[in-house]
Parts: sequence; C-alpha cells; structure tokens
Amino acid sequence: MMESMEDNESRIAELESQLTAQLHQVQILVEDLQLMDEHYSAVYDKCRNALDKLEKRRTEVESLNRELCTTRDTLNAASQALSQSNNAFVKLRAQAFALQESVTIFFGDLEILHSRLERLKTTQKENDGLLGHFAVERIGEVTKGKKELGEFGQASKQLMEKVEKGASEYCSCWSPSSPPQ
Repeated sequence: MMESMEDNESRIAELESQLTAQLHQVQILVEDLQLMDEHYSAVYDKCRNALDKLEKRRTEVESLNRELCTTRDTLNAASQALSQSNNAFVKLRAQAFALQESVTIFFGDLEILHSRLERLKTTQKENDGLLGHFAVERIGEVTKGKKELGEFGQASKQLMEKVEKGASEYCSCWSPSSPPQ
C-alpha cells in the first residue's frame, strides 16, 4: 500500500503540478481576457463612435439626396422653361425676320408710292395752272360770247322790229286782190 500511496502522492504531486500549470495557464488566459477586454472595450467604443458617425453621415447623405432631388426637379423645370423660352424665341425671331422682310418690301413700295405721289402732286399743280389758264380763257370767251350773243340778240330784235314794221307796212297796203306796190 505504500507503493500505492507513493504512487498516489506522486500522482497527486503530478496532478498538483498539472493543476498549477493549468492555473497558471488560466491566470494567463484571465490576464489575456482582461487585456483583450480592455482592447475590445476600446475597439467597441471606437466601433460605436464610428457607427454613430456613420448614422449621422447616412442622415446627412439622405438629406443631401433629398436636396439633390429637389435641385434636379428645379433644374428640370428650369430646363423645360428655357426650352419653351428658346422655342418661343426661335418662332419670334423667324416672325421678326419675316416682318423685317415685309417691312423692307413695304418700305420699297412706300418709296415708290411717295415718288408717284410727288409726280401726281407736280402734275396736279401743273394741271391746276393749266385749268386756271383754261378757265380764264373760257370765261373770257364765254363773256365775249355772251356779249356777242347779247349784241346778236339786240341786232336780231332790231332787225325783227324792222321786219315786222316793214311787213306790217307791206301787209297793210297789200290786199289779196291788189298787187303790192
């Protein structure tokens, strides 16, 4: 039995040394865990801060995306308005060119018309002068004709009176049975 005791003691000593080694390893593991806990705690805090920053940044990005969408909508509306404005400008410019061409044509026609009107005025002035001269001549001729007609009427009246007087003398002395003397 002694041997078994010695065996047991050696076994106990061996187990104690194993236990001591194991305890030492457990102690090292506990120290490692404490060290790791400290490191993990710092890393966890950094991770938590990074996640908070990331969440903050995500919120900012969402806000910027909303602003970007609003800006895009505004840009599209402005682009559409500019496009409509440009289309209106193109139409108005085409109308302005057409109007300018028409005005140029009308201006040329108007110059021709003014030239013709000036010639008509000149002709009318000449005709007024000729008409005045003609009227003066005709008035003179009419006056002369009237005078001559009046004189002719007077002469005719006097002649008629003489004829009537002669005829009445002739008729009074004439009878159908007696020949005139």
